[in-house]
Amino acid sequence: MQVFLNGALTVFVCCVGIAAAGSLGWPMDLFSHFQVQALLAGVGFAAVFAVLRAPRRAALSALCACYAFWQISGSVTWHAKAGEHFSAGPTISVVAANLFGSAQALNALEQRANMQSADLAILTELPAHASNANRLALLHLPYLAGRPNLAGPGQPSTVILSAWPPKEQTLVKVGRNPAEIVRARYCPDGLRTCFSVFALHPLPPLSPRFYDQQEAILARLSVELDAADGPVIVAGDFNATPWSPLFKRLLRSTGLERVDCGGFLRPTWLSTTPGLGLPLDHILLRGDIVETGCAVGPLSGSDHAPVRADLNLMVDD
Repeated sequence: MQVFLNGALTVFVCCVGIAAAGSLGWPMDLFSHFQVQALLAGVGFAAVFAVLRAPRRAALSALCACYAFWQISGSVTWHAKAGEHFSAGPTISVVAANLFGSAQALNALEQRANMQSADLAILTELPAHASNANRLALLHLPYLAGRPNLAGPGQPSTVILSAWPPKEQTLVKVGRNPAEIVRARYCPDGLRTCFSVFALHPLPPLSPRFYDQQEAILARLSVELDAADGPVIVAGDFNATPWSPLFKRLLRSTGLERVDCGGFLRPTWLSTTPGLGLPLDHILLRGDIVETGCAVGPLSGSDHAPVRADLNLMVDD
């Protein structure tokens, strides 16, 4: 047993070391997504070796756990604050969901009470029957931006459904990247302001090519955001955790802030149980727009849980 534990600890420490070099690119970046798992494993190893009276191994395990916690805590964001000359304006509700090609997931989203009042829905991996734009009006959202025929099962594109017609919409291609950024600008009557929405679904960094494509699309998003004025909402399945190097670079370079629904304790992919899943689905904000509430829905027909955020558009006093 001691030999097995020592071997397992060696593998664990090596994985933490590889993750620490995540900013160097693939495959180190891939390891960096699993900081919550590293934190839990480090605490477990520390406890076991403390019981076995192996203080050095316990200390090494605790050090690795502390490093993982430091990486996680550095990604936790606080609610955005508006300037003093702004006051709370109209509230809008945004839903981001990866449907995993499942009609069941789409039906569940339509029937969920707290999703039915959404003003915007950013959807990825639509079920095959919804690839026709005429079949996609749901959640009482009649307007569409994006190409649903390219956002089906296994396809890395996305669509935006809205309660208001977009004043402008653009599909931003990124070289040969199969994913595209959907950009729409809305100026709803009665809201006294315009805002921009960016929706995307980068590929997961499971190979060097996928990593390069994810890096390229996030870099292009940063460029597009430089040209965007007014409040901004960015949402979708990023296939990236908040503590991954590419995601942190995006936030630093753009001033975006992540809507934090329970932090690392609320993963959105594979499981909503801490330590078993990863938070890959995000809603990001910039400008005079603040979060007033958010929630992660249950898994229902998809391997991703939907995320909903209630937002206040701040208006000039």
